Amino acid sequence: MDPAKGWGEVSDSEQDANGNMRPSAMPAGREVVRILTPTAEVLTGAGAIIRCTWEGTGTVSIQGNRGGGGDGPGDHSSEFRFSPNKLSDARVWLSLRNMSASDPVRNLDCREKGMARSDVFSQEFIDSLKPYGTLRFMDWSAANTNPQSAKWADRTLPGSIYQSRPQGPALEHIVALSNKLSAEPWVNVPWNADDDYITRMAQLMHDGIPANRRVYVELSNEVWNYTFPVARQAEAEGLARKLSDNGFIANLRRYAQRTGEVMRIWAKVFADRPGQLVRVAATQHGNPWTAEMVMTAPGLADNIDALATAPYFGHSFFEGARAKQTDTGLLLSDLAGEAKKTLANEGEANAAWAKKYGKRYIAYEAGQHVLETGGLTRISALNRSNLMYDIYTNYITDWKTRFNDTLMLYSSTSPISSFGAWGLREYSGQPLSETPKRRAAIAMGRK
Repeated sequence: MDPAKGWGEVSDSEQDANGNMRPSAMPAGREVVRILTPTAEVLTGAGAIIRCTWEGTGTVSIQGNRGGGGDGPGDHSSEFRFSPNKLSDARVWLSLRNMSASDPVRNLDCREKGMARSDVFSQEFIDSLKPYGTLRFMDWSAANTNPQSAKWADRTLPGSIYQSRPQGPALEHIVALSNKLSAEPWVNVPWNADDDYITRMAQLMHDGIPANRRVYVELSNEVWNYTFPVARQAEAEGLARKLSDNGFIANLRRYAQRTGEVMRIWAKVFADRPGQLVRVAATQHGNPWTAEMVMTAPGLADNIDALATAPYFGHSFFEGARAKQTDTGLLLSDLAGEAKKTLANEGEANAAWAKKYGKRYIAYEAGQHVLETGGLTRISALNRSNLMYDIYTNYITDWKTRFNDTLMLYSSTSPISSFGAWGLREYSGQPLSETPKRRAAIAMGRK
């Protein structure tokens, strides 16, 4: 990031393939920074000693919410204590200035002291995901950012120090994490990926994931949802191809068409073990008509193995009679009813379309969907209440009874904000006793 430009992101063209700043982009006087991610120990109050190392010549310093501890600056290294703090206040950054053109700073690495440089994932992160059998890597697959070009040569590399590019982290990390956990990965192919990218992505998953585990693959994410830029693109492409004169139908038909194109490539790569490949088409849960439009599209059913929706509950929860209700118990009682209805009504309707074509019916995302404008008091109380444990256990039980297939809960970790309370836990390292949704997911996963 560039502090002199409003802390905007430095462009890809100013960095090499591994995320190091190019000498030509670092004139005298320029400073660039990298924000460091707080560890679980920082967020839970213990703090952590962090060791940074690098190669090359330049002024590298640590700034922000750091405390005493560690050995301080050294030869191409610096140790500091990342002070305990809440996520919103825990900003620490690494500053780079005065970089040599002939010996540029490179191979920056900051991690908990004692961790090997070869360790990609912290043990806390690994432990937090052990209970789950399938992991959907939606934000690791550049689904929502919808880059206008997705070419293999431009993807993020495993050795890059910049894993938060619009292209997503290195796909090799998906393979590594899945194998570390013996989990089945669910990956999303960028809409604008060319055939070479699609083939190589499929081959990477084929060669990296053991043959006794399944790989789920989905094109983009919620192409029906006009919150995301891919929806407009799909509509424009559908209209241009004269798939319909209606914009939304053109969107859905183009999604079905493009899904077929992508899945045929994946099927060819997995031809030696087709039973381990799960090709997914995803539609809008609350509007089963979208499942009809996609499933009846020419050729679609021949190229997928599962229909997926997102059976969220509580979409418009604080509207109408509940607009001013503050009794958490009454609100949660109502929310429990919403959870049942979404599976009994739209869930059964969507499942019927999957059954008609002999496909699995699964959920690409699921859980509570309560939003609150103008404050977080009620949404926080609902999601932190122990009664939410009962809602989730009953919800998961109902799903198993009705559909008995894969249910993806969204998401593993995310703080409560004005954009929702999506996380099964709010921050890394949060005690299990404080996470009723996560406790329910773990308990029901063992049954």
